[in-house]
Amino acid sequence: MALSAREAEALAERKLKWGLKVAREEAIDANFFRMFDAYAPAAFASEYTMMDTLFSGLYAAVFYGIPLAEVAPWQLLWEVELPSPEEYLRGVLVKLVRVPPETLYPFLSAIDETLEFVFSPETLSAVRPAVPSKAVYGRSRYDASYFDPTAVREFLRSTVFAFAKRGTSPSTVRARVTAAADALELREEVAEDAFNRLALIEAAKDQVALADYAWADRTAVGDGRVRFRDFRNREVEVEVWNLADALLGCYADLSFADLCHALPADPEREYPFRVEPVALRAALSALVETFLSGFRRRFHATALAIANYQTAEERARPVPEAAERYSVPTSHKLQLDALVDGALSELKPDATAVERNMYKVAVASLYGELYGVHRWGAEMQRAMAREELKRFWLERWAAMGLDERVLGELFERAWPALTAFGGARWRSVFIEARKRLRG
Repeated sequence: MALSAREAEALAERKLKWGLKVAREEAIDANFFRMFDAYAPAAFASEYTMMDTLFSGLYAAVFYGIPLAEVAPWQLLWEVELPSPEEYLRGVLVKLVRVPPETLYPFLSAIDETLEFVFSPETLSAVRPAVPSKAVYGRSRYDASYFDPTAVREFLRSTVFAFAKRGTSPSTVRARVTAAADALELREEVAEDAFNRLALIEAAKDQVALADYAWADRTAVGDGRVRFRDFRNREVEVEVWNLADALLGCYADLSFADLCHALPADPEREYPFRVEPVALRAALSALVETFLSGFRRRFHATALAIANYQTAEERARPVPEAAERYSVPTSHKLQLDALVDGALSELKPDATAVERNMYKVAVASLYGELYGVHRWGAEMQRAMAREELKRFWLERWAAMGLDERVLGELFERAWPALTAFGGARWRSVFIEARKRLRG
């Protein structure tokens, strides 16, 4: 699918802008100082997200048997290293090296070790028998295991948490989780309980200072009652004593029998975690701080990382070679937009400018989720069969107000282009990786 003259002109303009904003020497300096402006809010947002995913990760460990080391973004731990003189001459400005979290905290990689580290022996004896084992084909009950098929595991491992941590509204998160559960034919209570737990934890951060968890200057000192809107959009109120209540506790008209545990009636006398509240806060802070420090180091290196793998001569060009890598997905986006415009002229000629843009965003989201290089939150979509993906995509965007008939036709028309573009994008990624390895 060739670019039109207008699209080629737009692509050339974007490549020039990208070089001026990212890759040129002066751009690196400017981005370095911009990093300091954004550092404080970015660090706070990251800590906020890491704490939430720690809690939702423990929930996944107890009810789905998924180790915390497999829950995104707990996999995203990086060390920043300076290049050698030889590497620098080849254009390597900074090196980012992934660190497997289990090398620092071995207890994160196995369910039994994680649960023993977190819970008291009394609580563990009640919780452990309910943790599902890895599925064995022909023997395991499908509704008692969430490891097979792969897309179901990915939904529980990362996607549902990512949906809730990207600044989206509760109604949008609810629509996405519902669409995914329908496409994968999950029991509805699986998606409902996961949503309710995330909503409860999020609300508790603002409304009540728990014995073992609160945010300074943010969490109110309440009466232990937390109010939030549940999966069915009902205004509900529950009483929460500590983190275990929020993660595992049973609530009337809200919880499901096989997705909650009856915790001690007197939490002060029978505390469910292995260590006391003060020690638990310190342990959680130390654990989260390890991952946050990795994020901060990587954030400090942003200006160099986004201009990486360019020699001094390349950085001096108005349009550096790296802009060609950037141009591949950009050209694909322009062509997908043109495809949507052409299809809508036939399928929905009265579409407003806002509607047209939403259809373009919907198709572009498919491309990004299937073939983007940033993977967190889209693992489930990549693991889905084509028809599962189509059902999920249709329901997700129909819930946003788009016409399902038009969406279905757009999916069929865009699919050949999406797969062709995806192959071309990954070929460009592999070529660049091979170039870097050869030096």
